Amino acid sequence: DLVINHASLDNPLVQGALTGDPRYRDFVIRYDDGEQPDATELAALTRPRPDPVLTRYCLVATGGHTRATFDPPPDAASVGRDGGWVWTTFSRPPNADGSAATRQVDLNFRNPRVLLEMVEVLLCYRGHGADWVRLDAAGYMWKELGTASIHHPNTHRLLQVLRDALAGRADLVSVAEVNEPQDTILPYLGSAEAGVESDLVYQFGHFPLAVHALLSGDARHYKRWLGTVEPFAGRQFITVYGSHDGMGRKPVLGLLPDADLERMVQDLVNDHGALPNYARQAGGGRIIYELCATPWSLINRADAGEPLQLQVDRYVACGALGLVLRGVPAFYINGLLGVPNRLDPAQLDENRSINREQFDEAALYAELDDRGGQMRQVLDRLLRLIALRAAEPAFAPGGPPLQLLATPPAVVAVAAEGGGRRAVALTNVSAAAQQIALDPDLFSGRRAVRELITGTERVIPAGVPWELPLAPYEVSWLVAHQARGEAATSTV
Repeated sequence: DLVINHASLDNPLVQGALTGDPRYRDFVIRYDDGEQPDATELAALTRPRPDPVLTRYCLVATGGHTRATFDPPPDAASVGRDGGWVWTTFSRPPNADGSAATRQVDLNFRNPRVLLEMVEVLLCYRGHGADWVRLDAAGYMWKELGTASIHHPNTHRLLQVLRDALAGRADLVSVAEVNEPQDTILPYLGSAEAGVESDLVYQFGHFPLAVHALLSGDARHYKRWLGTVEPFAGRQFITVYGSHDGMGRKPVLGLLPDADLERMVQDLVNDHGALPNYARQAGGGRIIYELCATPWSLINRADAGEPLQLQVDRYVACGALGLVLRGVPAFYINGLLGVPNRLDPAQLDENRSINREQFDEAALYAELDDRGGQMRQVLDRLLRLIALRAAEPAFAPGGPPLQLLATPPAVVAVAAEGGGRRAVALTNVSAAAQQIALDPDLFSGRRAVRELITGTERVIPAGVPWELPLAPYEVSWLVAHQARGEAATSTV
């Protein structure tokens, strides 16, 4: 993980830049008192946090050394100039006791030496065996007053330079982490004219769209979105099932109608225990940026009174939708385990901590030993789907675009091809049983297919629509394989 946009306040590079070490001059964006930009100059910024982008720091002498701090101890003596202001994209409000919570200081890529430092870090990672490198918060790398300072053209140029610098390291895969709407993440893959910027980008839109489908029982918006990823065939995407930050709102702007999105946000806050974090839009308006909760609690209400099996089925259906997509699926540990919100919000240092439980090893394994328990059921079923997906050639990451099949609003059905095989993945996103009709020639005239998840055969009728029942939240993966020269009517 290369945190490319910012570094810790305690990082020697940042400390050197703030305390006047000439080796690190202009490694950060800092201003002396009275010289910092005013609110008008900063108004165009897109802020991922509600707090000001500039944070006050001061210099203190402790133990014979001078250091920069956002929270000077009351008994420390100030030395020289008393500090100034520094750019902190990911600033935080003060802690409950009044101490500073902001710890991340932006790096200044206008200084070419900062870029060289990042190249050295990348080469160091590769020298220690890293195959993939995640570029954290890549969209904020270039700051310019009077602009939104996100997705700046120079950010894309920086990524191209980094890629060119590693041209001899073709085996190092770069992943741009840009938690934004789809039309703004795709340019981070580069273009035929400008070249590659990163090998993959995170696909954050899938998860909130899938959650909406499962909570509403209606997958029409999800299926409409599937059509927008077809030109890229999903090959460049890492599709996430939740993350340590919770569920972002921005990635589905324009994909979910505003009214549907706001209704889902309010339902998750009011009924699912989700904790909202806020951001500032350009111009100063405050919006919900993300919803902090575990994936399980976003999908299932704690007080719903539903049978556990129904809740597990609903949860696994969400995982199945993401596993079918082209590209690389990624499960956050809480998503893989199906952990509910079980941290007291009153004890949290920040909202995100509700989804960052630190597990006690003995207690975790004891809970997983209960084969009928929620976490064990979720883990077993998701691991089985992951294994089946990895072994099935039709689901290969680099396969051709998925074919979306016509089905009722509550059912997502796609056909995937690869390695001479065809698979049809069906997911019922509703709590009601569904009956769908499939084309009997969907499998090139074959009269039987194998259901991958159960290992059973299903017979396809000849000459009439294939009526296929799906139980509430049922997932069905059907495959047919026809070897070269094999008769089309033989049984799988």
